[in-house]
Amino acid sequence: WDACTLDLYRPEADAVRPILMMETVLGEKVDLPFASRDHHLTARMRQCIEEGGQLILPEEMNGGMKSAATDYAGQIAPSVLMVPVRHGAKVIGVLAVEKYTEPAYDRADLETLLALADHCGGALERIAMAEEKGRLMTAVQAQQKRLDNLLASVPGVVWETWAKPQGPTQQTNFVSPYVFTMLGYTVEEWLAIPSFWLD
Repeated sequence: WDACTLDLYRPEADAVRPILMMETVLGEKVDLPFASRDHHLTARMRQCIEEGGQLILPEEMNGGMKSAATDYAGQIAPSVLMVPVRHGAKVIGVLAVEKYTEPAYDRADLETLLALADHCGGALERIAMAEEKGRLMTAVQAQQKRLDNLLASVPGVVWETWAKPQGPTQQTNFVSPYVFTMLGYTVEEWLAIPSFWLD
């Protein structure tokens, strides 16, 4: 391939977000800079998502002129393979590769890229889940910090104790730091012995 793009599909926004753009420059494959924001689906992308892998040959890019080597803007018309990246039945992205030299891609190339895209789908889904888990953990930690700061500023004792159904034993799971100022016992003392509050 001479160029490659990978976009994540966001069905809730009916859009894609690029995560990879590569081009061949002076014989070397290089990453191209891009804006990491949502883009509208192209007609080809939508067709790929809805119908499956697409094999687009140069003559199709040139309005059916099979002998044309360049498109209307004078650029070399590529052969293009565009395939959905799936995790199970769910489309999570679109992978496209382009080739500017002959021979053009064929159906076997399309089948190979479809298999590769499906293999990558599971990995991309795991990455997305890990990123979402990371975002959720950051949000939970921020909420916990706010709650800790609030409880530390309360001039009184805030605690959480569970009474056990058998016998008089209780389990204290939380007590605010002000307990030492008010009652002279440390948080560690309260939490070390399940029945500390009753005792």
